Order: sequence, then structure tokens, then C-alpha cells
Amino acid sequence: MTLSSPVSYVMTRDVVTVQVDDRMSRVRGLMMEKGFHHMPILDGEELVGMISARDLLQLGLTKVMKDGQSVDEALDAAFSIRDVMKTELVTIRENESIEKAIDVLADGSIHSVLVINKDERLVGIATNIDLLDYLFA
Repeated sequence: MTLSSPVSYVMTRDVVTVQVDDRMSRVRGLMMEKGFHHMPILDGEELVGMISARDLLQLGLTKVMKDGQSVDEALDAAFSIRDVMKTELVTIRENESIEKAIDVLADGSIHSVLVINKDERLVGIATNIDLLDYLFA
């Protein structure tokens, strides 16, 4: 495998996603349980957004929590997925090169790139960790 190999060789294929109408507590729960830092958001099969761990931290949840309320209760009461998700998505095609994925992530402003097929359906995610593992393996 070389830098010109398709990003599909290093991406995670079985991407865990949530639906746009799910509760925010589901996003938080999956991210905590699985150790994810990025959660793609679908509307049916259409990729519509992304929530990152940074997005969750920036919510200022402690400011909206009421006495006796759990984090999940406060999260669901104060925010919807539509409120939090980013809709300006960075994507690359599954046949584009590993080098292209590295270039996309190189400036450090984002830490993952969503990988789509020719029909613009989500088929994978490549994170900076995936690419570093490839480069230094």
C-alpha cells in the first residue's frame, strides 16, 4: 500500500451513526461507550451532519443543568441533534488517495474525514489516528 492507494484501505468501514431525530443522549452514550470522537448523522441513508466530542464540550451543559438532573436529561432537554451537528461536512470519495485524506486533515482544524461513494452515501470514516497508524506502521 502506498500514499496513492485509495483511502478505503485505511478507513473504518462499519461506521456507527445516529439518525437526525435521535436524542442527544444517544450520541453522547455511543461516543462514551465506543470511545469515538466523531459521530456522523444520517437522515435515513443521507449523510446530513457530524457531531464531534469538541462540539459536545462546547455546549456549556453545566449552565443548563438543573438540580438533580442527569447529564443525559439536561442534554436531551436543552439540545437536539439538529441544534448541535455541523452540516458543512468534509468528505472524500472512497477511491481518492490516502495522500488526499492526509492533505485534508493536515492543518489540524478537523480530525476526521467522511468517506462517501459515488452515490454520496457514507461508506467510511478516516481519522487522523487511522492515517498516523498507516504512516508509522
